[in-house]
Amino acid sequence: MKRNLGMRCCLFALAAILWLGLPPHALPQATAPASNAQKAGQQSASQQFEFLLSERRYPELAEKLPSAGLSPLHRDYFEGVLANRQNRLPDAIRLLEKALPGLKSESPERTAQALHLLADSYVKSFHYADAIPVYADLLTNYERYLEKSERKSTEDDYKTVQLLKDAPPQTVELKEAVTIPTHRSKLGTIDMDLTLNGVTRSWIVDSGANFSVVTESLARKLALPISKEEATTQGITGAENPLHTAIIPELKIGIAVVRNAVVLVLRDSDLNIHFGRGRYQIDAILGYPVLSALGSLTFANNAIRIGPSDAASDAGAVLYMELLTPLLQCSIGGRELLFSFDTGADRSIFTVKYYKQFRDTALRGLPLKSYKLGGAGGVRQFNVYFQPLVEAHIGSRVSALKEVPVLPEPMSTDLDKLNGNLGRDLVNGFQSFTIDFTHMRFLLGEPLTTTSASTH
Repeated sequence: MKRNLGMRCCLFALAAILWLGLPPHALPQATAPASNAQKAGQQSASQQFEFLLSERRYPELAEKLPSAGLSPLHRDYFEGVLANRQNRLPDAIRLLEKALPGLKSESPERTAQALHLLADSYVKSFHYADAIPVYADLLTNYERYLEKSERKSTEDDYKTVQLLKDAPPQTVELKEAVTIPTHRSKLGTIDMDLTLNGVTRSWIVDSGANFSVVTESLARKLALPISKEEATTQGITGAENPLHTAIIPELKIGIAVVRNAVVLVLRDSDLNIHFGRGRYQIDAILGYPVLSALGSLTFANNAIRIGPSDAASDAGAVLYMELLTPLLQCSIGGRELLFSFDTGADRSIFTVKYYKQFRDTALRGLPLKSYKLGGAGGVRQFNVYFQPLVEAHIGSRVSALKEVPVLPEPMSTDLDKLNGNLGRDLVNGFQSFTIDFTHMRFLLGEPLTTTSASTH
């Protein structure tokens, strides 16, 4: 027993040295053969990287990956996962495809992850037909290795992609930056007016929407060919909404021309939102696939500037991707945390993951209160804590969020994996904000003065 325990400690020590990236000649002599020790070190390093992935500590993963002692198979896998999270889609596809044969004979759990992210990389590259057999393999052979909250959403994604199997890839023509007027809706959303087939409608600019969306009535007015088959999608409340798909052959956004833009077609009632004592009908949403293809988006003075980025590649805070959802890294209470960021949400909301980290500090002694959360498909009521003030550090800026609802229980949606969703209250105290999909960065502009705040 003592000898086994000693060997285990020896291997942990070796793994720590490999983790630090020391050259082979710096390693101490081991009693076991070098090849066995190397394999053990690779396995331990691989487990540590798996932990970093599960905790979404992507900066640490990116920093340590180049010098880590990993086997070629594990290196391809972890580099492929990181490339997907960093939105480097060609690299993600190449690395994950290379790793999959070896993973299938070694680790069904990692195979499930690799298949999921490979399918996602194809979808974000607009190669929908290529994603279909990957989803089929995942759901037929490895579904039990997905997290419970992932299974339903993955099935929804698979059915949606099947509706798009014949869709041509989206392309964007935009040679120079252009500024487009925006306005605020009654919901407070950032909207732009777009004209398509002679019909002008207000489109919500929503970075948190996985696809662009139109209502059934608007799709008919636009004479869009709607899919006969149906799939479903899950809103932030967890409600399942039936959907069809359609392709917009040409959508003009200022001087930008987006061709073959996919839209989900939802029932009008699913986008009829409770507002105060009344209701508000959303007609159209411009979602992530179109917004990301426009490059960099700067929101300021009731306008959006789209086009090539003019910001430094290391400015602001880092963005990552969780499938089709942009993630923003910010610092709260001395912790580096990941949130989804949604320009379509009026306020931020934090999840049970955040609650578990701060329940004994910032949330101690706060009372539970009722809170209604609305989204596509309806409204859900939760008991939440309202944190009076949250200082979110975004690069060199600090955003003061007030009365943030914090859920002490899971929502049973994919949002449970993150610390929450950041809404427009994150940016309301600043003259501008930029979502730079070219460099995967998020920047806050200068803080609003008292005078500018009154006219913003």
